[in-house]
Amino acid sequence: MTLLSGGPFAPGLDSQKGGDGIEGGEKFMLGHVFRVALPSKYRRNALYVDIISPTAPGTVFRLINVHLDSLGDTLHYRAQQMEILANVLREPGCSGRIIAGDFIAISPEDDGLIDKNKLVDAWIALHGRADPDGATWGVGMERRDRVGQGCNDGLKG
Repeated sequence: MTLLSGGPFAPGLDSQKGGDGIEGGEKFMLGHVFRVALPSKYRRNALYVDIISPTAPGTVFRLINVHLDSLGDTLHYRAQQMEILANVLREPGCSGRIIAGDFIAISPEDDGLIDKNKLVDAWIALHGRADPDGATWGVGMERRDRVGQGCNDGLKG
């Protein structure tokens, strides 16, 4: 589920009133909100939310929330899912982009999906791979809560 605060959003550019937004009385608008079925063993979907800036009405910032297929026998599905998501982010008019959710990085091959699809892990871009206290964690790393090994839950885009 993707939740957005209603405060900085308006239903349309015509309905905006001075002084009620985040900058100069202007609010962001919600554009298209849609769900796309992904190739999946577990009937996974991606939720897309387009956000339009009041200062650039023709420009779309796209948020995608996803939970990729899990388990070792679904790598081929995760690879297809990542390719689809990356291509959607490159559609004309989409100038800002974030994919968030559960990426289920459970095998060494999963680590290559980000580079293969020309995506950037936001945490690694900001802090590098050397910081073990990052917001994402991957193959072979222990969770700090000692529950066990984990998958890459985090922000990519």
